[in-house]
This record gives sequence, structure tokens and C-alpha cells, in this order.
Amino acid sequence: MPTIVVTPQASRRMTNEDLEPLVEELRLLGFSVEIRHERRSDHDGLVGGGPEWWEFVYVHLPDVAIGLGTTVITKVAESAVSWARKRFTKSNSRVGKIALIYGPDGKEVARVELKGRDAEPKIILSEEEVARAERERRLRK
Repeated sequence: MPTIVVTPQASRRMTNEDLEPLVEELRLLGFSVEIRHERRSDHDGLVGGGPEWWEFVYVHLPDVAIGLGTTVITKVAESAVSWARKRFTKSNSRVGKIALIYGPDGKEVARVELKGRDAEPKIILSEEEVARAERERRLRK
């Protein structure tokens, strides 16, 4: 079974229990999910995570997920939005949530931003994924 890897920005702030709602949603998509706690550089090159006013989680998709197309990436992004809303409610935190979704090549394929539990989420597909979605749409015609 293909595995999605979920890595929190900072292990001291997010436990496996904090990530479990996201893991469960991703499993419903038919993937195995593994949580890895490791220090890493975020997209800005800051070791250990991004600015303190955002809470990051990184989702790494396997080859098969990318091969299934933009629909799967969008479902993963929607799962991240659902997780972020639950995290706002459970933690009573006002810190914004960002999920960065990466393909197997390590390139960002999508970004999810949620500024508050009731805020409108921003799901931003990479230019490459937007082009792929357009190709898929044309093929279906």
C-alpha cells in the first residue's frame, strides 16, 4: 500500500495525537500514513520550522498519488483543511495553520492556509499541478 508521510514542523508542539485527525482522513483516501518527527528546514530555509505565527505540517505524497492526478491532491488538501479546523478547536490556538504538500520529487505541489477555525481556506496548487489539471480536463472532453 502506498504511504503518505506526515511531518510536523516542530515535534515539541505537535504530537502524534495532534496529527491523528489528519492521518485518519488520509487513510480514508486509501493510503497508509506514517508520521515522522524530524527537524527539517521549511520552505524559507529556517531550521525547525517557520515563523511562530504559523503552525506547519508537511505531507509527502508517493508516486502513485501524483499519478492519480489533481483530484487526489485536492482531496489531501481538503483533509488538511479539516485537520486544521479541528486543531483550532481542540488547541484553542489562534496561530494560523499551513500544510505544505510535496510530491515524491520533493517539490511542493500544493499549499493549504487557514488563518482561523471559521476562516475561508486557501488551497493553492503549484503551477505544475494547475497545468496538469488543465491537461486532465482537456483529455476528458
